[in-house]
Parts: sequence; structure tokens; C-alpha cells
Amino acid sequence: MAIKIDHCADRWFVVRALKAFYSLQAQEEVEEFSRRFKAASEKLDRALAAESRKIVSSLGTSPAWYNSAVVNTWPLLTEEDMLMNKLKPISSSDYRYEEARFCMKDTRVSVLNRLVSWCVTPLQDHGTRLLWLCGMAGVGKSAIARSLCKSLDEEQCLAASFFLRYDDHDRSNPRLVIPTLAFRFAMCWEPYRQALIGVLRNISEVTAKSPTEQVTHLILEPLRTVLSSPDVVLTILVDALDECSTADEMSREMLIKALCALSQSKPWLKVLILGRPDDNITMVLDDVDNLCLTQQDLFDEDAASDISHFLGYRLLGVAKQSRLIKTYPDWPGEARIMQLVDRSNNLFIWAQTVYELLRSSTDPEHELNEILSYQRIEGGYASVYQLYRTTLERAVEQLGQNDRLFRIILGGIIATSSFFPLPDNVIVALLRSPTTKITNVVFENQVSRLQAVLYRDGNDRVRVYHLSFIDYVTSTVSGCPERFRIDLGIAHTEIAIACLSVMTSSLRFNAFSMTTSSISNDDPLMSESRALANRDPLRYCCVHWGDHLAHAGPGGTSLRDLIQILFSNGRVLPWLEVLSLVGEVKSSLSALENVIRWCAVCAVLYQPTVDTDVDG
Repeated sequence: MAIKIDHCADRWFVVRALKAFYSLQAQEEVEEFSRRFKAASEKLDRALAAESRKIVSSLGTSPAWYNSAVVNTWPLLTEEDMLMNKLKPISSSDYRYEEARFCMKDTRVSVLNRLVSWCVTPLQDHGTRLLWLCGMAGVGKSAIARSLCKSLDEEQCLAASFFLRYDDHDRSNPRLVIPTLAFRFAMCWEPYRQALIGVLRNISEVTAKSPTEQVTHLILEPLRTVLSSPDVVLTILVDALDECSTADEMSREMLIKALCALSQSKPWLKVLILGRPDDNITMVLDDVDNLCLTQQDLFDEDAASDISHFLGYRLLGVAKQSRLIKTYPDWPGEARIMQLVDRSNNLFIWAQTVYELLRSSTDPEHELNEILSYQRIEGGYASVYQLYRTTLERAVEQLGQNDRLFRIILGGIIATSSFFPLPDNVIVALLRSPTTKITNVVFENQVSRLQAVLYRDGNDRVRVYHLSFIDYVTSTVSGCPERFRIDLGIAHTEIAIACLSVMTSSLRFNAFSMTTSSISNDDPLMSESRALANRDPLRYCCVHWGDHLAHAGPGGTSLRDLIQILFSNGRVLPWLEVLSLVGEVKSSLSALENVIRWCAVCAVLYQPTVDTDVDG
């Protein structure tokens, strides 16, 4: 009903009908009423859309350890809903997905207030509609972005958001960003939704198109047909551009350009992008007219008081947990907190790592004194790397295991999390061998000793807290001791061999006991087989073995022989069957391309022996 009345108001039906009976003053009152009613109707639409987004976001959260974050099925009631399903939005990219990663209360207040003001203030003659908020890893960009989204959503000024993440296959895919933004924008504003639905009737395979085509067809063209404007300024926010997959550099560059073009589409629409200022991003943004782009570096913000507040609150929890508070009521004391703040170099990740080290320590007082005894290091990540080294040394010392086993486990976690974080049992299944003898207990003990840098998410999957830790343990110039350094080429080779070993031993016809081949994989009758497949390590192996191969070294004869077995002993069709069941058939194409590249580089392409003897 509200939409129908609003439609009449749009066409000035009410105004024209009443003009014949009222004076000029009354006409003005009616026009004002119509304007206010229209604004209230749009505000109601956005409020309902915000609630809808919360429901839609919750649909993507599953207790299953391996769940494609793409929402493939919505509560489909109308043709419009079916058309929206073409966009396949990534539910886990929503700002609400990781509740613990908002700014702590009463921190980053000035930064957030300034950003909210920029977002909601209508464009002036000298203003810009594109804000590039950059900063080195660890300054708190993502936490600020989530808190900003929450504030904008409460004011019904958030059009859409997308939070990229390096260790999530879908959230790091540059071709899935624009469709997700389009879906959320449509959920926010009804006029755009209707225009987009008209466009989607004639578009297929949205996610296969380039970001340039996506932003043109899904957002820019529909917006050109919308004659009305919202009563507030709306903002689209994209966080962690630097965590966009580098496997498709062209799409990544096109995504950045698409966001720039989007910011110039309407005077009431702003775009805010965040990320580390890596070369690929800055090179594209350097070509943007300064009149269109505003750049701010978060590292320039003085975060000392916020870090002090953070440490004071967190370390009070450590004092209570360890019962130090009974002996030292004000532990660790204001003076030592200020010493920690002074060593943080304005990096929240340093403060977070200190907290995690103390929280997991059996003697927080001794650990704190050790940290404060370090020589103060100015600038860059050196102070954070110093903490990472301490974390690794403590873990190896407590575990009492050899360095090689330690590297195999840590390398396996880092290599697999590049594509999809896994729970303990799956990683152990991939790492276990007669020589390593890695068990669930050994693996769990190592992860628990590395709580300062690793954590388990809501689905019990092991994740790395921060990209800077991966940078530290994989770089030859970070100062990481060789005993801890992870050679990613070796790690990916070992996982590729493990995946292929699982596949060659487990792949067979109808591996997950499907009742029939005559129905669609989406049919409810297939749900039990699909659930079984999603829990099995074979799923990860079938989907991602080619990804690991793309980053692997030569691997000797083991890797070559396993590839030959896969493609010559009738296992290809069972492999494709598993991929079809879990909705990942497309991954087979990239796997085959990676095999060709690997064979070419390693010069081990299988050549069957040709018998040159010709009978008679």
C-alpha cells in the first residue's frame, strides 16, 4: 500500500487532484505533505531493507566447517526475488559477519566522527565523492570500517558494503564484489531495485563478466533510468582492497576503476575504499583526478590514547584471569601501560599481539617484563616482528618438538588458509604421513601455543590473525630466523601432493552415496549426500588441489606421478562428480590450466612411449 501511494506521490497525482479545490497556500501545504510523505516512505523502505539485510546476512552463517559463503538460495517468493538471485551475493562479506572486529567502545571516536560527517554531508562545489582511506597493516582499518558501516546503517545512509579477506576464496574474488554491492544497494533503495530487476531480465552469468561490465550493467545503467533521488546521501564502502586475489590482476585493476567510476555516477552517492597502499592500488588511483579523490592515511592519526584505552581494558581482563589482581590490584599499572603505548608505533596489531601473548602466558608478569625489556624500535613493522619472533620461540620451547615439524604444521595452516581455512581434522589429514606422524593432539597443541597469532573462527577453522604475521614468516627480509621461516613453494607442494594422494585413494563412482543421477544437485533429495561431501576432506582436495599446484615447486617425481594417476586411471569423472555435487565444477577449468602451466614450467609433461618398430 505504501509503495502504491508513494507511486502516486511520485507522479504528483495527489497534488494535481487537490489543486482544483484549495488555495495557493493549501497547494503548497499539500506539496510539502507530499514531499514529506515521499521522504518518510523511502525512510521506511530503507529501514525494512536494513532488517532484511540482517536476515539475509544470517542465512550465510552455517555451523558446517566448509560452507560456500555464496548465498545461492534465498526465500524466493516472486519473480523479482528470483532475478535478484542471479547476483549471488557473498553473505560473509557483510560488515556484521565478524562481530568481534568492531572498534572497542570509546576508541577511534574522532576518526569515526569525521568519516561519518564526510559520508552524510551533501556534496559541495569543492567536495569529492571518493575517499581512499589507506594505512599500513595493523593501524585498525577494518575495525574502523565495520564501526563506520554500523553507524551509517543506523542512520540509514549505508547503500552497501563489501569486506574482502585474503583467506576466503569468495571474499577475495574481484568478480564477486560488484554483484554483491548491487544486491545490497537494491535491498537499500527501492527505485534502484526496480531498475536493476529490469536489467537482470536480460543478463546471464553475472559473475563471469568483468568488473567493468558488471558496474556498467548492474549499477551505472540502472541508475541512469532512476529519476528520483534518496532524501539522504548514501555511501558504498569496500574494505581491504589489498586482500583482493592477485590471481586475476586485470580484474583487480578493473574493480578499482569500477569503484572510481561508481563514485562519479550520482551527486548523492559516495564511495569509500580502504586498504594498504600497495603498488597496484596506488598506481590505479594515481591516475584519478585529484578533484574527484580524497586520500587519508590512518597512520598519520595519533592513536596513543585509543591504544592506551584498549590495553587498559584488555590487561585488566588478563589480571582477573590470572588472579594477578589479588597481588597487584592496579596491575599492570598506568606507567607500564604508557611504556607499552610508546612501543606500539601507533599500531593496534602490536597492542593486540601483546594482549594475546599475555593472555596465553602462564606468567603474565614475567612475560610483560620481557616485552618491556626489548629495545624500542621506531617505525615500520619491526616492533611487531619482534613480538612475532618471541611468540614463535616461546611456542617451540614449550612444545619441545623439532623445528621441521613446527614448520610443516605452520606452513600447512598458511598454505591452506590462502584458499579456505580448515578445521584441525582436515589439515591433519593432509599433513599426516609416515615420516611426520602428525596427530590431532600434536596439531592442537601447536595451535594453542600460537594463540597470539592464530585463532579459531565460529566454525572452528584455524585462521591467522593478521597478514603481517604471514609476511613475517614467509619473507627473507623480515628478520624471521631460518628455523621458523616458511617456504611457501614447499608448503604448497606438500599440500598439493597430499590433496592428490587423498583423491587418488578416495575417488570412485558415487563416492557420497547419491540415490540417483537423474535429479539436479540442488534437489532436496541430494541434501544428505551434499552435506556428507561438504564435511569430507575430499571436498577441499577436489576443489583446491589445482590452486596449490599453481604455487608449487617441481615436487619431484611424487607430484608428477600422482597427476598422471589422476588423469589415467579413471578418476577424472569421479572428480567431476564431486565438484558437481558441491557446486564447484568451474574450479576444474582453473585446475587443468594450472596443470598445463606446471608441466610446462617443470618440463615433466607426460609423454607416452612410442614404439617405432613397424611390423612387416
